[in-house]
Amino acid sequence: MWPFSRTEKRTGDDNDDYTYSIIAGQESALADAVRVDQTAAQEVVAGELGRAFLAAEVTGDPYGLVTPEWLNLCGRDLVKRGQHVSLDTAEGLLPVESVYWKGERALHERDWRAEITLQGPSYNLTRNVSRDKLIVVRWANTSGRPFDGQGAHHFASLAARASAESERAAGDDQATPVAPLITVPSSVNLDPDDPITKKLRADLAGGKGKPALVPTMNDAWAEDKSSAPQRDWNPTRMGPNPTAPQVNAASAAYTQMLAAYGMPVSMWSATTAQAAREGLRLWYMGTVLPMAKLVQSELRRYFATEITIKPDNYGMDLQGRAAAARQKASALKTLIEAGLSLEEARAEVAAMFPDE
Repeated sequence: MWPFSRTEKRTGDDNDDYTYSIIAGQESALADAVRVDQTAAQEVVAGELGRAFLAAEVTGDPYGLVTPEWLNLCGRDLVKRGQHVSLDTAEGLLPVESVYWKGERALHERDWRAEITLQGPSYNLTRNVSRDKLIVVRWANTSGRPFDGQGAHHFASLAARASAESERAAGDDQATPVAPLITVPSSVNLDPDDPITKKLRADLAGGKGKPALVPTMNDAWAEDKSSAPQRDWNPTRMGPNPTAPQVNAASAAYTQMLAAYGMPVSMWSATTAQAAREGLRLWYMGTVLPMAKLVQSELRRYFATEITIKPDNYGMDLQGRAAAARQKASALKTLIEAGLSLEEARAEVAAMFPDE
């Protein structure tokens, strides 16, 4: 006790130290945890799906609530969070920050209730609402937890972690200092105020890609010729220098995550226009259109009306449309040469090639 220095030891459960160690380890792991939602692969897919939804044509919306902004956020949330939840309010569809589902003995989704959190700029509001008050769209879920929407990063968690770790490692590597290291004889005066080295430092620092005239090492810096090196100095670079396996691993993890989200890599790595269009077609047919139908189904259930969400498919078949245009032009020319007027020929062509 005071004034003596003595460490007090509390008695209690023998597991206190063990429990504390476990908690400390968990806190350390959380502090160092990677953020999958900050990886380039996830942002690429989230941005593409959000913009595809934003450009979609919406018909049958009785209240004008399904805005491009809401569709964009819905598409991004499906990728980033695995689900999107909105509450219908007098001011429009309000995105929900978090959802806690509950319902004793409620096996069917229509009977569920949810405790939701609405996020404002300076406050949070918690409400308890029934399922029929919410618009809920999920990327995917499991039979064991049908209420818990999960994104591709949950089901492909190993690839997601590899992608996040590789990006974090690259960021740490790129954050290191960068400078050329030039070896000089020990006899050289490295004093910053020395006229010779001062001029040399200024020439190297101000080079910016331009040549600089510097003394040759063949002079051996006033040493005799026997001490002169056989070649001039070779600068060694200090800074980021990832190995080939690191680069390959990062590229493989990135590719795996794009594939997990249903995005063909050929959309970004194609060397021909035809391959790029094929990748775009696969992305549209395999991801954009099915997810749009999920959103459409939920909106139809909620508003009890035939809302239609049609993503823009203009770029899906450019070659097919070009061929159809040539066929129409050829048919029009043939009909006019056969004696039909321009209006009659156009009517015949419209009947032969009805627009979808």
